[in-house]
Amino acid sequence: MGTTDMSTTAAARRFPATTSSVGQARRFLLAQLPGASDGEADALVLMLSELATNAVQHAATEFEVQVQVQVAPDGHGVRVEVTDGATGFPMPQDQVMDAPHGRGLHIVRTLADAWGIEMRRDQPGKTVWFSLPLAAGGGAATATGLGQRAAGEDAPADVTSGTVSVAPVPMPAGMAAAATAAENQSAWPVQGVRVVLDGLRDAVVATDDKGVIRYVNAAAEDLLGWPRGGLVGRPVFDLVPDSLTATVGEDYGAFVRTQAAHLVGRPLDADVKRADGTDVRTELVISIFDHPLAGPVVVGILRARDDTKLQRWSELTSELLEILADAPIDEPPAERLLSTLGRRLDWDVTTLWTVSANRELICRHVWTRTPTIAPAFALEKAGDPTSGNTGLPRWVMEHDEPLWVPDLMTDKRFLTDSLLEDGLQSAYAFPVRYHGACVGIVKMLSRHPRERDPSVVELMDAVGDHLGELLHASAQATERQQLVEELLEARRHNEFLLLATQVLSEVVDYSEMVDRLARVSVPVMADLCLIDIEDEDGQMRRMAAWHADPGKRALTEELRTSYPPDPNGHHPTMEVMRSGRSMWSADMDDEFLRSTSRDERHFDILKTLEFTSYVTVPLRLRDEQVLGTVSLVSAGSGRRFSEKDLVLAEQLAEQVSSVVIRARAYDRERRISHELQRHLLPDAIPSVVGWDVAARYRPAAVGVEVGGDWYDVVPISEHHVALVVGDVEGHDLGAARIMSRLRHTLGLLLLEEGAPGKALQRLNRVSLAGVEGRLATALVGVLNTETGSVAFSSAGHPSPVRVDPGLAVELPVPPGPPLGVQHCHYKDHEFQLDRGCLVMFTDGLVERRGSHLDERLALLESSLRASPSSEPDLVADFVIDAMTSDARSSDDIVVLSARRQLVDPAIM
Repeated sequence: MGTTDMSTTAAARRFPATTSSVGQARRFLLAQLPGASDGEADALVLMLSELATNAVQHAATEFEVQVQVQVAPDGHGVRVEVTDGATGFPMPQDQVMDAPHGRGLHIVRTLADAWGIEMRRDQPGKTVWFSLPLAAGGGAATATGLGQRAAGEDAPADVTSGTVSVAPVPMPAGMAAAATAAENQSAWPVQGVRVVLDGLRDAVVATDDKGVIRYVNAAAEDLLGWPRGGLVGRPVFDLVPDSLTATVGEDYGAFVRTQAAHLVGRPLDADVKRADGTDVRTELVISIFDHPLAGPVVVGILRARDDTKLQRWSELTSELLEILADAPIDEPPAERLLSTLGRRLDWDVTTLWTVSANRELICRHVWTRTPTIAPAFALEKAGDPTSGNTGLPRWVMEHDEPLWVPDLMTDKRFLTDSLLEDGLQSAYAFPVRYHGACVGIVKMLSRHPRERDPSVVELMDAVGDHLGELLHASAQATERQQLVEELLEARRHNEFLLLATQVLSEVVDYSEMVDRLARVSVPVMADLCLIDIEDEDGQMRRMAAWHADPGKRALTEELRTSYPPDPNGHHPTMEVMRSGRSMWSADMDDEFLRSTSRDERHFDILKTLEFTSYVTVPLRLRDEQVLGTVSLVSAGSGRRFSEKDLVLAEQLAEQVSSVVIRARAYDRERRISHELQRHLLPDAIPSVVGWDVAARYRPAAVGVEVGGDWYDVVPISEHHVALVVGDVEGHDLGAARIMSRLRHTLGLLLLEEGAPGKALQRLNRVSLAGVEGRLATALVGVLNTETGSVAFSSAGHPSPVRVDPGLAVELPVPPGPPLGVQHCHYKDHEFQLDRGCLVMFTDGLVERRGSHLDERLALLESSLRASPSSEPDLVADFVIDAMTSDARSSDDIVVLSARRQLVDPAIM
């Protein structure tokens, strides 16, 4: 066909998104086709009606209809385009006669010679077009015929744009014949359309405007109980129940003109009379249009309402609502929703996919009828929740409509390795919407082939929005609960760190610090805390065990002392020590408890303490070596630990590890310094005839430095012995070095001088000659072991005290200047020790930061009076304990005591 022999005319009009626009679009099309045959006009009008209805109901935007007519000697052709402003790419569905929607493109694909969908990248919207050849000999429309509306048609009041583009063509000769044929009431439907309607499973009844039934398909005859052909030609009132006669009225034409137009396109609940006089409840959709040959046609599509299905819908919806209302706060309702769908609809696996902000699909929950049904699928989703999101869930999200796959083995678009391994053969997925937007996908799988079940499709279409509301509410509740849990976790974390910091600032002793850390971790972190640490000899020691319940602490202490972890067993502590990795379990069954118990008594303790769940994390040195573990145990509260607790426990373990490392190093240095100081003091007290002598040295509770306190017992002659206590300023190696030199020098000077004052005077000259510039004090007493007399001399040192049962008397020794301050003559002061116990001490015993010295001296006097014995050993221990019971000493303490031995009367 050459281009010189062909002419083209075109016309276009825009219509608003209203139901009345569908009829106006049909009339606009017919106005451009005056030469078309009955069948051609019916086919074109039917296809346009479907596309215009889709634009109104689904696109919900204004739409444009463009009609192009090509005229050639060998025949004509018509191309119709419907353009709307909605996004999305429509797809023709497989013909499912009882589906609630989706027939439009299927009808176009069946009737059109060619059809297609066009989308432009530079603007939103889409164009659906179809073309149909017309029989040769029909003339083309003239400019007048094409540019005018159909006879009697008024311009629609709500048309957005009423412009019509026109290209003139000659007036076809058959237009008058077409107008004459409009009186033929049997012209609709023509053969092509009749084939389509006859094949529908929905009931279709068509009448004229006078109420005479002109067409009934087989499905309608079956539904209404009429024999084949028995309804055609009968009045429509034979189908109207008595209860609706008054509503319709006697004038059917008036009803169509005044009321039926308002009901077009809306699903209506309607009772229809059957041939036997009974009523059948249906869902009715009415369509009205003007046919160029048949005139006004009223078409009703009926579908019987299934009360059983409605009951099924109601029961399922009620159960879903109950799930949300009754769901406990710690059990996600989504999992119960999936369980309900799986059980109610007889699927083996149900999954919920949520749509993230960036349109990514994530599998949030998986339900299986039994754990053994789909292990590979469940494991795949647990390992990677996004696996498989490009298959069926992605298709449903992009098309925003459900999809049923009866046989995954033949339709391999959506088959995955895990589905194949688990033998899952059928799938159905549908969108979950909230306020019209797809917020998730529910995918259901079966191990058996399942043909498409229209009732399930309708059921899910009906409850999809309910699911969206439920899941949206559930997601909000979950988010709130997660926020509360995160805040509580942060509070627990901060509370523990605060308490741990207080322990670090208050406690110096390594063992005490570990025990306190265990105590502050409960009940903040757990019911029971166990801390096991490998000592420097490689032995595993349970350093701490503490329970939040005071009534269970006796058993907890037995657990600590009698049942430390078995180095060769399967206790979590030893497993973590060997692997270096944390362990946790939400459950501790009897089999587990027995495997970690040493004997029946051990097992009974664990059961009595109600061991339920645990977390064990490693304590690491800086070189990653594991030095021990912290175990948090749920024992009585019913708490179940999870992976979140594991992360928090590991973070806390890092803090505990650093504290333990510092405390361990501190304890080691402190032991070394104190051991060094002890070596600077006398190895042993020499025996003094007729006298009991005792000495006590207690290092400071704070600090690791070597101190300057010392004592000495120096035999001078057969009946004289020197008793010495002293203190050098400072706590460092310098103070220790000066103390050692003073002690040894004073011992030599006492051997030479014999008198305490002269010995101190010469020691002072030695101190003044030194370069250290350290102050030092000393109290020296020379005891006559026969007579009990004692001569004291003091270089800035506190006076001694004599203790009798219930009595403490200070022996006042006026002090001279401390050693190394100035040249001085130190005097001797004589006292008689016929009875009682002599007590000499350094100032660390009485001085305390924040306390007045007079108060401390008064406390010393009362403590000595309260001593239950006058034996030197007991007196020294008692007074040190009494003076340090209320606070930690920041200074070293030395106590030297002596008492004449009591003579047993029996020996006398």
